[in-house]
Amino acid sequence: MKVDDTHKYAKQIKEKLLKFSVPYTDDKDKLEMVRLRFYPNEASEMLWQLALGYTNLKPEVDYYSVLLKVRKSNTEDKEGE
Repeated sequence: MKVDDTHKYAKQIKEKLLKFSVPYTDDKDKLEMVRLRFYPNEASEMLWQLALGYTNLKPEVDYYSVLLKVRKSNTEDKEGE
């Protein structure tokens, strides 16, 4: 697989995660979590991306906060229709 293909798939997975993931807070432990749902081929690509990009570095972006904003925006857009 070419590096360009890897970057393309990583971007597609990120976009799907931000669009379709559902953030929530666990009632019992008050932990912030995200529900993920993938088709089998997407799940395998996600695992490949995680294995390929594994490092000990901290993420530069807090994607949970980004996800909350995206979900809020999507909800407001649907309510406005």
